[in-house]
Amino acid sequence: MKNESKELATLDYPGGKRRAKLRIVSDRVATATQGDCLRCARVAVRNLIIDGSRRTLGRVREASTSPGLVILGGNEGQAVRECAISDPCGFTAVHAREGAKLNYPESSPWGWSLANGVSIACHNSIVRDNVLTDCTDTGVVVYCSPGTKIEENHVTTKRRSAIGGILLVDAEPFSRDYSGIMVKGNVLDASGQAMRVGIGIGPSVLSDDMETIINDGSVIGNHLTGDYMGYGIATAGLQGWTIRDNLDDARYMGQPSDRCLDDPVNPPPQAFIYNSATLKESVVQDGFFDSDFAYRECVGLIVEVDVRVPGWWDAQHLENAHSS
Repeated sequence: MKNESKELATLDYPGGKRRAKLRIVSDRVATATQGDCLRCARVAVRNLIIDGSRRTLGRVREASTSPGLVILGGNEGQAVRECAISDPCGFTAVHAREGAKLNYPESSPWGWSLANGVSIACHNSIVRDNVLTDCTDTGVVVYCSPGTKIEENHVTTKRRSAIGGILLVDAEPFSRDYSGIMVKGNVLDASGQAMRVGIGIGPSVLSDDMETIINDGSVIGNHLTGDYMGYGIATAGLQGWTIRDNLDDARYMGQPSDRCLDDPVNPPPQAFIYNSATLKESVVQDGFFDSDFAYRECVGLIVEVDVRVPGWWDAQHLENAHSS
């Protein structure tokens, strides 16, 4: 899509199986549709089933250039709506790339070798009302993306484990700026397989970087649930953040694996942890356990669940509920 206001959609915008299907058929191709050009303002992808064919084709051959199954960005007013997006061969189902203003990016996956549902690095975007199932890396990864709203999504691990539900851990591409970021009303549901971190905030969640500070976001009113959660909300290295009114009824489990660092020694899995010494001018709800930590996703979780259900073997998908 290389012109303003263009739309790729099924005629009359049907739902369910009546939507047209785009399917990748070559192991040298990872992207089904791309709209990130300078003249791609207000392009939209609507009411489609988009299949990356990861189960049959495997990972994209060139791992160093493993793009998203759907790529948007570089412009404004773009949208992905009412789509079912599955099995990317690259690193993510939907990539809203840097420098854009993207409205309503929505998606899913698993892919190379782990995959995100939505990877967003755009200003003033909305990721809302999506169901992201069995994303083997993370449901939604936010790369700074000032002004972006991540609201009312359901991230669940039914038949494959995940590193995280929602992660806000990167310092780039906008120089640690998370101003205006709102993560609100999402459900992080470790229902059938391990979710190692429900919501991770700050670089040390996925690394040993205990010095970098990210700035000015909010995480409010989210719900942690399911029997196979590692850590609910883990946070460190923040300035000017608000974390409040988050609810928890999950069961926490897991043991340190050989990928964990010797120092610091991470506390056992639990609902809320933070490193208070690395938080500045931030508001954090009661109930957080104070501890040094690094590389939270190293926790090993063994879940005895039969995943060999016909039709569901590695069948990660996201079905977008609706967008507004």
